[in-house]
Amino acid sequence: MFDYVQTSFSTTRAVCAAFVLFVAYRFSRKIYVDARLRKLGARAPIRRSYLPFSADVVYEVIRHVLDDTLYEMWLIMFAKHAPTQWTMEAGIGERVIITAEPENIKAILATQFKEFGKGPEFHKDFEDFLGNGG
Repeated sequence: MFDYVQTSFSTTRAVCAAFVLFVAYRFSRKIYVDARLRKLGARAPIRRSYLPFSADVVYEVIRHVLDDTLYEMWLIMFAKHAPTQWTMEAGIGERVIITAEPENIKAILATQFKEFGKGPEFHKDFEDFLGNGG
């Protein structure tokens, strides 16, 4: 019985330590990324999440998908978080730039297409489907 209690206690401590290290890593990573972005200049307005793991954003997106009102959600989100422009930062875990600004869309799809890569993870996931153009 003593061995079980001791093993259980060790496992609990290991899980707690891993969780603390994970939270510390995420926090320090956020500070590092924010500092690098500040050096580049202005940022788009940020769609903040107020619950852990962006649960409020996930809930909002799922609710609008189920109600088939995703377009309305985007209009509300831009009006609330970026009222003077059609570009904002959002994302669940990772930083994502969302834009409906016509000049940005033009740059992404036509004039500066090669400068807007989707990254190695997207490429790996969609290479079979999109080829090297993804």
